[in-house]
Amino acid sequence: MFQFPQVFYYLKYYGNEIFSRFEESTYKNMGGVQMYRHQIIILLSLLIPSILYSQKQSTKNFENETQEVIRLTFNSQFDEAFKIADEHLSTEPQALTWKYFHAMILFRQAEYQTYLAGSYGREEYKTQAKKLFNRSYDELIESARIGEKLIEKNPRDTVSLFFTGAIYGYIGMYLTIDGEMFKAASEGKKGMNYHEKLIEMCPKWNDVYYSEGVFNFYASNVPWWLKPILWILGKSGTESRAEENLKKVADNGNYAKYAAMEFLMQLYLRQEKYDQAIKLCDRLGKEFPNNRFKYKRIISWSISGDDNRNKQMEFLRNEIEHAKKEQFSEFNKLEVAWFYLDLANNYSAMDDHVKSIAVYNELIDSKLVPGTESWSRLRLADEYSKLGKRKEAIDNINWVIKNSSSDVHKKMAKEKLAELNAK
Repeated sequence: MFQFPQVFYYLKYYGNEIFSRFEESTYKNMGGVQMYRHQIIILLSLLIPSILYSQKQSTKNFENETQEVIRLTFNSQFDEAFKIADEHLSTEPQALTWKYFHAMILFRQAEYQTYLAGSYGREEYKTQAKKLFNRSYDELIESARIGEKLIEKNPRDTVSLFFTGAIYGYIGMYLTIDGEMFKAASEGKKGMNYHEKLIEMCPKWNDVYYSEGVFNFYASNVPWWLKPILWILGKSGTESRAEENLKKVADNGNYAKYAAMEFLMQLYLRQEKYDQAIKLCDRLGKEFPNNRFKYKRIISWSISGDDNRNKQMEFLRNEIEHAKKEQFSEFNKLEVAWFYLDLANNYSAMDDHVKSIAVYNELIDSKLVPGTESWSRLRLADEYSKLGKRKEAIDNINWVIKNSSSDVHKKMAKEKLAELNAK
């Protein structure tokens, strides 16, 4: 895709030099037999098809492998994705494309560990996420230097412009997570500048519009205390431009297609366009079955709250019923368990403690995720207490103290038991 046009670039700019050097050296290098321009053209016409075929095959293999890395990464199959990137880096340790993909895999893996830390409440996931984010950042910084050197040598190197811009995008995201907002804006602007150059050079390269889409996604909803960052960027953002650019990439992109779909889904949720968001959620779920229910859970989170309680509960009940009828992967068990927890919590908020207890017990009986039984029993203790059933509340608290693998849950159980005994 990228290297193919360079054959014509080199012929265009270096063709005359090739011709002149051939003519000047033919007598000396070819036994005094003159070789003229038209003969050289014939020779090149014979060579070019084989060059183009080699380029085409190389590009095809490159496309297949990079798409496989993207698919594996978005499906949370990180080890398999690393294997492909590592094989290339073992022979080409400075290859910008594979440096980018390796750092990207690390970043997405760190995000997944962060998600697990929030879902399970276990410190080891948070520690692992921080290590992965830091490793990713170090690799991104190194990759950015490689990309800048390549661009310095050839300012029209479209491959280096694209991946260096993407690298700075991830650097900006890392710094945002780290709380360095102004530095994040400064580094992110570098990536946007590279991609704006690419838009001028290659306006039909759909992936490049991802940066514009993401910027407008954030800038259109920025709180007042982050307005100075927009002054640094010298830009403003609108939701309409975010939707236009993200939709372009989601429908026609290559490298950024699925990331654009994720942001577009979030934009629709922000706009309360739930039907469109769910359609994107379903598309992503079909592409990446390991994370199918995780995307569903994002939908559930976004329609939570008192104003949307009935809508969210209907969504949760439907997803639980669908989950009962189908097989799902180990990756999806936690998300399905959270559907139960969120539904039970909604019943509790409506003071329907009997139905809340029924949902918690159903989750425990399903034995989906051991860690969720501990939390479910803590919540059951609260529900039974609200119904005045002290014995049932204490039984569940004692189960957590005796059987839970979570120190946090055990501490909470002991606190609850002390409260009950003090009454």
